[in-house]
Amino acid sequence: MFALRLPSPCRLSGACGTQRRRLAFRAQEVGCLEPGWLQPSTVDFACGGHSAGVYTHSHCGLIAAMLIVEQLVKHYPTRSGPLVVLDGVDLQLEGGENVAVVGPSGSGKSTLLNIIGALDRPTSGRVLIEGKEIGSLSEGELAALRNRKIGFVFQEHHLLPQCSVWENVLLPTLPLGGAGPEEKRRCWELLQRVGLAERSDHRPAELSGGERQRAAIARALINRPILLLADEPTGNLDQNTAIRVVELLLELQRDYGMMLVLVTHSGRLARKMQRILALDNGRLTPLDQSAGQSHD
Repeated sequence: MFALRLPSPCRLSGACGTQRRRLAFRAQEVGCLEPGWLQPSTVDFACGGHSAGVYTHSHCGLIAAMLIVEQLVKHYPTRSGPLVVLDGVDLQLEGGENVAVVGPSGSGKSTLLNIIGALDRPTSGRVLIEGKEIGSLSEGELAALRNRKIGFVFQEHHLLPQCSVWENVLLPTLPLGGAGPEEKRRCWELLQRVGLAERSDHRPAELSGGERQRAAIARALINRPILLLADEPTGNLDQNTAIRVVELLLELQRDYGMMLVLVTHSGRLARKMQRILALDNGRLTPLDQSAGQSHD
């Protein structure tokens, strides 16, 4: 692996000489070679289908993957032998990108999201978030990663019934020391964005299904994650409400520059994403937008 040493605490690595030179020239053009602009990091850029790491410094505008899934395999033991759920899944996503994952029930969509979200471990393969392989992290480090870098929106809202909307949204700040002035300001801003500012003191039982899911979205974003994982977030909603919820997800995802992976059975919702991937027989296959109609 070639390493290009820069006169700053940063190292760019890649498998392609042409790409290395292009990235170096781009860094020079925007002044990112000046000391102090970059934090210490190692960045492996994808070339020709090889693995890629992450470059996140906003001054440079260099495009590199922030989420990488490489040859992910997941088996479950059964009496008749291993049940293969994921069989060599590859996925790459950059900041600001979104993708829909569709497929039949039982195809492994939720399993894939759980592994990407550090809720489960693969049989083999690896997942990198911001260049860090999550399989090498301790349980404590995984918990910190989930809390600070990843937002989850599930089919069930999982709001605490005894807490108000305001309190539910602020819950993820507790492991980080609780809600200070900045967290409270962010909470109020998110509640305004999802249309619940006037219902912030209501409990989940006093909300509609769509309002509960919007509260869950605000909760998922309170710690400013870089990756949002949505597992059938509209599965319990009527079609019109589902569309509004997904459009809200996309609006917030674009505004905050996050990555979004949406699992859905709805081709109509999938077609709102930049890309559609079908998970079947343990593999991800790209679909064009018209092909998503078969999943309606």
